[in-house]
Amino acid sequence: MARITQRDIADALGVSVVTVSNALSGKKGVSEELRGEIIRKAEELGMNPGKYGARSMDHYTIGIYVSGWYISVGTSFYWEMYQKTAYAASRRRCFTMLEISDKFHEEPLPRLLQDGGKIDGLIIIGKIREDSLQKIMETAKIPIVLMDFNDPSFGCDAVLSENYYGMYRATQCLAAAGHREIGFLGDFAAYRNGMERFFGYRKCLMERGLVYDPAFTLTEKKTSSGETCVELPDHLPTAFACSSDYLANFMVQAIEKRGLRIPEDISIASYDHYLQKKLSFGELTTYEVDMDKMAKTAVKRLIRRMRGDTGKPITKYVEGKMVYGDSIRRLK
Repeated sequence: MARITQRDIADALGVSVVTVSNALSGKKGVSEELRGEIIRKAEELGMNPGKYGARSMDHYTIGIYVSGWYISVGTSFYWEMYQKTAYAASRRRCFTMLEISDKFHEEPLPRLLQDGGKIDGLIIIGKIREDSLQKIMETAKIPIVLMDFNDPSFGCDAVLSENYYGMYRATQCLAAAGHREIGFLGDFAAYRNGMERFFGYRKCLMERGLVYDPAFTLTEKKTSSGETCVELPDHLPTAFACSSDYLANFMVQAIEKRGLRIPEDISIASYDHYLQKKLSFGELTTYEVDMDKMAKTAVKRLIRRMRGDTGKPITKYVEGKMVYGDSIRRLK
């Protein structure tokens, strides 16, 4: 069997020999997608990329760490995000190991990182306790990418949905339908995503010349039995922008318990597009998070780091799209 050369790979892919050489030796100037394609072609033709310094694309093991709080809630937005991330990693010929923390007793250090660890990189999906994140950053000697949350103080790459712009667009749907009193549901003080969505809502009100009324800014409550609920004020606006479909579901329950209808009495626009069931009125109008692209982006960033990229931390915002349902009434 003839020895495979860099020229053979270059001819097979229609690129230059210099590009193949740079890709295999880990030099700059080659995109990660093309580098991966070159390495895969080299392996396919029978070459060992390792002799040029390249690491085989199927030798990375990626740890994925998710808080139990996010996995256990309903149909779980984060469970689907994990599945898409694992799939994106497999498409790049990487292995994944999942760890779900105990939602009541989150360990300071994930087991994925204990006893020396057996992973080459870590993706953390969803916000975890600050002391746990601090411990991970102090201990881990591997690249880390944060997904759907960020903490700039730790200097990590992060991949987020467009919280600010997405909530702005959702609120804009209500304003464009003629609503002048628009409330907000979401815990904007507790986490960064909620804060960014709140300010997207406020931006839309300001641009439209609409008055912000703090009495219409609501957060979820807990009943004596620990169930989530929404307590409505006596006087209601004609519409609410909800910071997640999960919370929108409780808003719908509270509105219907009051004897009101959606969208005839109250209109709703939301964020996420992950509810699996139809509600009594049909489907929500909501901003859909592009989880596929977020997963691919997070895996791509982590692979770049595992391959030796030491550049400045990057925060990537992934754009989604509006999905129009049956929850907004157009006013005259």
